[in-house]
Amino acid sequence: MLTDKISSIVDSLAEELDSITKEINELPDGYLSYYTDGKLIKYTHNYNLNNKRARNTIESKSDLLSNLVRKNYLKKRASAINHNIDLFKKIASDYRDMDLDSILKRSAEVYRLVPKILNSPIATQDALAWMSEPYERDMSYNEHNVIPTSYGIKVKSKSEKDILEALMDEGIPFHYEEVMYIENKKIAPDFKIKRLSDGEFVYWEHFGRMHDANYRRIYFWKMSMFEKAGIIPGKNLIVTFEGGGQFVSNAEIKAIINSKLK
Repeated sequence: MLTDKISSIVDSLAEELDSITKEINELPDGYLSYYTDGKLIKYTHNYNLNNKRARNTIESKSDLLSNLVRKNYLKKRASAINHNIDLFKKIASDYRDMDLDSILKRSAEVYRLVPKILNSPIATQDALAWMSEPYERDMSYNEHNVIPTSYGIKVKSKSEKDILEALMDEGIPFHYEEVMYIENKKIAPDFKIKRLSDGEFVYWEHFGRMHDANYRRIYFWKMSMFEKAGIIPGKNLIVTFEGGGQFVSNAEIKAIINSKLK
């Protein structure tokens, strides 16, 4: 969120201001001025001596001149930092986050109860219409679809349920187990997803029994078929795994959605 970024910027500026203040305190008192004798510029060091104003001419290549120039730069930079810190704090206090969760917090409860995809400001009408279109769903092993989800679709595993519900919660349109044909062979990726940012299709295959040798053979076959169709990990295919007591976590699912599907 922007407020988090602003807070990080303010912290960084405050650290720099502290460093600048320490350096200024180590530099000579006073400030720089000049006069000219008609031919040459003469630099002078102006400072207080016993509560009286004093001024000494200094050499153009002296360390004192360099230090006074440095001090002026640091003081002006410190002033700008103070100004910007105050400005950023004012922006942060007045700013309203525009992400969906923040908008829903400012909405009546009824809008927080409906599926998030209906609220999504990113999802286009085309994407929503595509999700509602009829499609050929693979029913070959429908008897294994026994796990209900909050959205009325039954799936084969808890991980598939977690992925489906996360997609719905994040407003990502998808088809579950839509049939496709590669070299006249029927195959059904777990999820066919229409990415919101560009409308491109991305496929998500979750392999849930990788500890089983027969299941691994299915994995290798599916991956080879996907490759023939140009569906490739890192390009347009997301692959997650579980097995032997290892599961894909909700945090991992959300990270994938945020990085690959928005």
